[in-house]
Amino acid sequence: MKTLLAGPDYALEFGWLLMAWVPYVRFMAAKYDRVVVVCSPGNEYLYQDFTSKFVPYNKNGARDRWLMDGKKAKMPAEIWCNFLGSDVIVPGRQNCMGHQKKYVKYGGCYEEFAYKIVVHARAIDVRDSADRNWQPGKYQLLLEMLRKKMLIDVCSIGTKKGAYHIPGTHDMRGIPLEKCCDILASSGLLIGPSSGPMHLGELCGIPRIVWTIDKELKILGYKTNKWRYKKQWRPFNTAVKIIEGPTWRPAVKTVYRKVLKALQ
Repeated sequence: MKTLLAGPDYALEFGWLLMAWVPYVRFMAAKYDRVVVVCSPGNEYLYQDFTSKFVPYNKNGARDRWLMDGKKAKMPAEIWCNFLGSDVIVPGRQNCMGHQKKYVKYGGCYEEFAYKIVVHARAIDVRDSADRNWQPGKYQLLLEMLRKKMLIDVCSIGTKKGAYHIPGTHDMRGIPLEKCCDILASSGLLIGPSSGPMHLGELCGIPRIVWTIDKELKILGYKTNKWRYKKQWRPFNTAVKIIEGPTWRPAVKTVYRKVLKALQ
């Protein structure tokens, strides 16, 4: 029996995990009789369509959003030794960026999970990421402006630690990933600053309004983040509108106009 041992995925930011690593492993899996994935607990749903066995593994420390500065993750020896003879692949810049990938859609459409708007109010406070957070008061003002025009049912998603719960919305943070995908697949519009959950929206088929900085990035070949949403990580051509600017904090009126147009 030909076995592929893949992982661990703990080192990757969620966007890279979703759009680069998992689809790469899925593509490679077709060549094997058995696939063993070493993954952070809670990520199993992303791999379940092609994986024979999961080995939970996590490591303390921040995810490296630049693909570990070009280095590869290391397969823990205590795990690798249990699968001697397997072909082993670990996350690294080359296999995340340069190899073929196979994508699938996540989530099912259910009426009980349908919201007019889903908000991912990023609340990260590490390295240079805190300036990407849009203040909770801005989300509240945005929703107040929208509710003067129409009835909207709104929920907040993300992790308890990594996202704000916006008052007046259903708090769906910290729910299992599969249920979060069902909410995204069932709902009308996802809004928030660029983040992993905004990329997840592409794979769940929900239209998105994303705001991001207009700075060109070396890792993207000196393209802006807009290119990643419009081209690089858009396998299903899910509708997306990008608000670019010199900072991560657009005016509420700018976001309001985009959201109102999308909902009408």
